[in-house]
Parts: sequence; structure tokens; C-alpha cells
Amino acid sequence: MARYLIQSGYTFEFLHWDERTGGVNWTPSLAVAIRHGVASDLEEVDQLMQDHCDPGQAFYVDLDMET
Repeated sequence: MARYLIQSGYTFEFLHWDERTGGVNWTPSLAVAIRHGVASDLEEVDQLMQDHCDPGQAFYVDLDMET
């Protein structure tokens, strides 16, 4: 299973789900992002980026990409 994070290209913060509100927030903490912000497919990533990011201001990080 793939694992993706969404990162702002402007602030470099990560998008994550907020357990208390059920919404999404931005965090500078990679640990919080990994714990609460990992998406499992690119369709979900695309939808989150459309809903919560300014066009061209965010990108996704593939945590399992091999170099």
C-alpha cells in the first residue's frame, strides 16, 4: 500500500486530519503528519489538494518511493 503526505510549497507544512474536529489542518510537524496525515491513494490526495490547497502551492510526498 502506498503512503502519501501533502506538503505546502509555501509554508512547507503538512496537511493532516484533526481527530477532534474531523476536519483538516496544517502542521509543521512531520511526526504529526505521519501519524494523522497519510493518504493511501492518489485519488484521495488529488481530492484533498483540490479542497484544501491553492492551485500550484502544494505537492505530495511519496513516503515509499525508492531512489
